[in-house]
Amino acid sequence: MKISKELYAELRKLTRAANRRIERATPGQRRALEFYVPGDAKKWSSSVKGMNTQQAQAQIQRLRKFMGYNEKNEQVVITTSSRKGWEQIKASNVAKANATFGRRHAGHNITDEEMAEILMQLGDPSKQEFYHAVNKVQAMKGYMGSEWSGSKEDIARALAQKWSAQTAYKRALEIRQLNISNEKAELQG
Repeated sequence: MKISKELYAELRKLTRAANRRIERATPGQRRALEFYVPGDAKKWSSSVKGMNTQQAQAQIQRLRKFMGYNEKNEQVVITTSSRKGWEQIKASNVAKANATFGRRHAGHNITDEEMAEILMQLGDPSKQEFYHAVNKVQAMKGYMGSEWSGSKEDIARALAQKWSAQTAYKRALEIRQLNISNEKAELQG
């Protein structure tokens, strides 16, 4: 059964909007959004060749969900496809990662903003590269003391250190132990 002109128009409208979001996305966000596109494609398709009405309606529902619409066709849900939603999700993930890292490593004092900057500068690091970078930043932050601002430049300077993973770990561990000692002294004093 051939799909109606109205259904085809709705499918094309949503497809264009979804593809515009993908095109305007940041590189990291784009990789995440491409995960939602069916098949191995990088964009949504509005082709209806071989589609029946039920398949077209299912495609429209997937597009509406991607765009963050509810059943009443109102955009109310914040999704990874919107910039605002992406920033909220990213901030939440960084905060969770930092909290987990802090629980595992007593004395850890890297802020969410510093953690986010580390991840942005590294791109898509392996677990080993991530820990190496965090240890470099932790060590530099401790060594620089009040001169540390947590800026992009400070993070870049820390990441540029030629320390081996073992050296960075030892230096970061020293700083974390110093932070623990300072925290205990503040509690007692």
